[in-house]
Amino acid sequence: MAQSLKYSGPNYFDITEVDFVGATNGIISYETTPNGMAFGDGGTKFYVVGSSANFISQFNLTTPYDLSTMSHLDKNYFIESSVDNNPEDVTFNTSGSKMYITGESNINITEFDLPINWDVSSAIINDTFDISAAIFSYDGSSATRPHGITFNNDGSKLYVLERDTDKVYAFNLTTVYDVSTASSTGVVDLDVSSQEGNPRGLAFNNDGSELYVIGTTGDDINTYTFPSGSEFNLSLASYSSNFSIQTHEKEPQEVIFNDIGSKFYVLGTDGIDVDEYTLSTNFDFTSTVTYLDSYKIETIEKTTHDVLFNADGTKMYVAGDILNSVSQFSLSTPYDISTITFEDALSISSRETFIRGIQFNNIGDRFYITGSQSDDIEEYSVSTPFDLSSSVNHLGSYNINSEDSNPSSFTFNNDGSLLFLLGNNTDRIIVYSLSTNFDLSGIASGSIGSFSVNTDDDSPTGLAFNNDGTKFFITGNEFTKVLEYTLITPFDLISRTPILTNEYSVNDTEVRPTGITFNNSGSKMYVVGFRNDNVNEYNLKKGFLPEVAATNTGTISTSNPLVVTISGDTFADIDGDDLLDENTEFTITNLPEGLTPVFTLSDADTVATLSFTGVAKSHLDTDDVADLVFNFTDAAFTSSTAIMVTNAVAFSDFVGINFINCYDDIIYNGSWSGGSGVSGQPTVADVTKGIRIQSDVTLNEDVDCFCLNVESGNTLSVTTGLELNVSNSLELIGDIRLLGTSQLKQTHTGVKNASGSGNLYKDVKGNLSNVYQTSYWSSPVTTNGETYNIKGVLKDGTIPLAATGTPLDISFTDNYNGDNSTSPIRLSRRWLAKLVNSNDWTRQINESTTLLNPSEGFTKKSTGNTTGQNYTFVGRPNDGDYTSEIAAYGSGTWSVLGNPYASPINADTFIADNAGVIVGSLYFYDSGDDTSHVRGEYLGGYATRTSGIGTPESGIGGTGTKTPSQNIDIGQGFFVEASASGGSVNFNNAQRVFDVSGAATEVFHKSSLITKKSAFPILRIGYEFLLTDQTYHRQVSVGFRGLTNEYEDGYEAEMWDYKSTDLSLKIEEKDFPYAITGIEDFNKSLVIPLKVQTDLNRDVTFKIDDMTDIDSEVYLYDSVTENYVDITVTNATVNLDSGVYDDRFFITFNQTVLGL
Repeated sequence: MAQSLKYSGPNYFDITEVDFVGATNGIISYETTPNGMAFGDGGTKFYVVGSSANFISQFNLTTPYDLSTMSHLDKNYFIESSVDNNPEDVTFNTSGSKMYITGESNINITEFDLPINWDVSSAIINDTFDISAAIFSYDGSSATRPHGITFNNDGSKLYVLERDTDKVYAFNLTTVYDVSTASSTGVVDLDVSSQEGNPRGLAFNNDGSELYVIGTTGDDINTYTFPSGSEFNLSLASYSSNFSIQTHEKEPQEVIFNDIGSKFYVLGTDGIDVDEYTLSTNFDFTSTVTYLDSYKIETIEKTTHDVLFNADGTKMYVAGDILNSVSQFSLSTPYDISTITFEDALSISSRETFIRGIQFNNIGDRFYITGSQSDDIEEYSVSTPFDLSSSVNHLGSYNINSEDSNPSSFTFNNDGSLLFLLGNNTDRIIVYSLSTNFDLSGIASGSIGSFSVNTDDDSPTGLAFNNDGTKFFITGNEFTKVLEYTLITPFDLISRTPILTNEYSVNDTEVRPTGITFNNSGSKMYVVGFRNDNVNEYNLKKGFLPEVAATNTGTISTSNPLVVTISGDTFADIDGDDLLDENTEFTITNLPEGLTPVFTLSDADTVATLSFTGVAKSHLDTDDVADLVFNFTDAAFTSSTAIMVTNAVAFSDFVGINFINCYDDIIYNGSWSGGSGVSGQPTVADVTKGIRIQSDVTLNEDVDCFCLNVESGNTLSVTTGLELNVSNSLELIGDIRLLGTSQLKQTHTGVKNASGSGNLYKDVKGNLSNVYQTSYWSSPVTTNGETYNIKGVLKDGTIPLAATGTPLDISFTDNYNGDNSTSPIRLSRRWLAKLVNSNDWTRQINESTTLLNPSEGFTKKSTGNTTGQNYTFVGRPNDGDYTSEIAAYGSGTWSVLGNPYASPINADTFIADNAGVIVGSLYFYDSGDDTSHVRGEYLGGYATRTSGIGTPESGIGGTGTKTPSQNIDIGQGFFVEASASGGSVNFNNAQRVFDVSGAATEVFHKSSLITKKSAFPILRIGYEFLLTDQTYHRQVSVGFRGLTNEYEDGYEAEMWDYKSTDLSLKIEEKDFPYAITGIEDFNKSLVIPLKVQTDLNRDVTFKIDDMTDIDSEVYLYDSVTENYVDITVTNATVNLDSGVYDDRFFITFNQTVLGL
């Protein structure tokens, strides 16, 4: 019997608790249809475009122009079908700031901007040139297959090789390297059909005295020369000679040169590679030509269908049917997909063009595929086990069409005597018996039975078993879930019906799962799919040895231990203590400090059970140990050496330790110990330490710590104005009270890392002065750690929060008015409302039963307290990532969201994080001096914030003071508007800041705000008129920040409350009124158009509200009267009749503005 160790423990292959670890960054394979190529950045970068997967691949060269030094695929850019579905060539401008492609699908030259020079992954579409229309306009030819593109040296001419007409065309560009300026006049062409009837690529030498055209009719490079002084002039080109490259490539697609012409390169689809040559004389094919080597081109597989590992997790295999190949990767850390390196790819296109499943036999010398084109299972021999780059030969096949015409996955039992085929057409697992293990020729006559999964998923795609055959798992496209079934008898799906025992949705990471596998121990799961085209890795948390939940002290539970069983030998117990001795007989690495492993022997020394003594110093969720490594020495075994025993040496990735608690470097139990401050209290210098609170205490200085544990029955209070910063876990079993303006900030990344049943207390004061006014709120806490209801978290704060005392529950009434004269205070539930991913409010929500997610806001009216009502939030603190879905704009989609944290958030960071999901403007409601509950009589408006600029709402009584600042305060709600695509609005800890400048009150009811220095000049323009004997004031803001004068998301804010008499900003090609715009850097030639309207004849006044970093006169220009008024000196008052004035008034910075 072979000697081996078998590990078993805490419920491996259990999908009831799953953590997503990460995903591959694309699956690399080889391009099967390479069409175009280019060098860049001084020959240190090489690019290839191909039409099999529609990617531009970017590679680094450590030696310029030397393809033997080419890296693995470095960057890539996927060409969407809307751009071109059959790309043929790629080139760049001289600086690498622009990229160009052409192709046969959309018959355009597409120009891209590269914000990062020479980095194709940064590409942004800029413009297109319709080459087909241009050629038709020029000579009436039908031109639908542009294949080659290049420019002359200064970028003033664009050259296109057209395969339909067999011509090279030259177009003049009025702006260099800008294809949108290509003209149909002045076009010159060169007919190459006499030399090449199927031209594919073109190139010039350095000075434009020679042109080279390559094609597949002659499989040669044709040289054309130009007279001196007429370089690049196609009308004077003369055919000179040709050079055959047929020996190495019979389907050439492109030819290019190095920088001096001492090398040339041919890309082709016969060898599916690029060939590198040298020329003894630069650019001279009559000189000595030397072939150097050929190189395959890596690209990305877009439709991944299955994933597999070798026996020890050091190799991974992924199958895809766009490139019809199986990609092989090495893993420097077994089963850790973040450590993969591409090795090779095996093409299977000769046997199957729609590959679906892959498998090895148990020793790796047989490889199998199945697919839906042939409906076969193909069998191959592999000369080096588990290495598809070695010699792989086809042995035979077995057709399963009679059972299912769309096989999606398959696997074997452990000894290869049974084959299980998952059919996507019949939704069954079909079982075959093999007379010779792992030999398809041993399938005698059809299947021996099947099991239908149709009721659970009618589109099954992936199949895998656990190690002992007592469970199997399928993935499917109907519900995007992993389904776990339990078998009474291992690998028996027929005599006893499998039981569906668990399911896990992978929808968040892959909505079209196609394959599934596990590591050898079942502690990790991997799912592949063709929507995200990646391998996704998950930890199965049941594979952890957990901390003892009852004590939370860092000790490890022994209720479900790890057991190691030996076969073919016994464990040595020389001293007879029924224990293995650490260090002399075994070691376990990657073990947390403070724990000591103990292996207890039993069952005649054939079983060793692992337990731990001691207490781990660090035991946080984010510090889990996922990979313990076991090493047994020769002394551990009675007869064997360690190397003879399978799984005895460096066996890893089997079990981890799951911690949930905070260690205690700093303790308060009546006095402080362990901290960096006076008398041992914590300070900002304790960033790496954990704090444990075992008695009531108040912090009197800022604290920065790694983790914080407040034990049951105890309260940690924080003095007003201070910051409590926790960089990792917060375990709140007792309470935290944030007094006055103090704030709690957590800085770790990812999901929530706050636990416990204790509460956070935090005051927020609103400054609404009567019962008619409305404000938007959010909550920094929840009632249960997941959601909140308003009554559960919002308490009567009439008595400001202190270190002791319990705030009263607010009384909610059906009356229209709230009341601050009662105890507790009273709020009207009639005005409670929310608006999430909708175009209308959900009104009169119930304060107790309506549940809101942490990032969702709500509206309410006040109690009538003329000095503003104080409230106390009480609940479990919010922390980590939160999202709120918002549908694509089109049906009118908005959300009222809010700051979900116990610290302010940076509005500019929030806007940047959600670019593309929401329009880049936030809207804050200010009710004004409302005196009625009738909605039509509300006087409120919306203040606005874009990146870097805030503008107040309009109002009665002069210049508004409530300008949204850079930070959004605790409890503040606001409107967001969906972008054209919508998506997940994200809040995260990186947005959180510490800011006590007015944090005692809700931001949009403060009487004043602190103005912070702007990073760019800002002009704030005021507009006023008399309305019922009061002054109506509107402010609009212009930021001079190096942008354009057109709409740019994140820098323009639409005005939501544009009134019948009002002022707004005008933006090119937009009809909406705007409150904020970002334009060019400041210069005195700028002209800023205004939109003005009035509902009757009245005097209106234009003025400067504020100027930041602008040293210039500012004029209001009236294009009707042609008058300029310097409004930095005096206000400009104009009498206007009722009407709309969208093209009359302008802001200028001198009195001689052209073009008005």
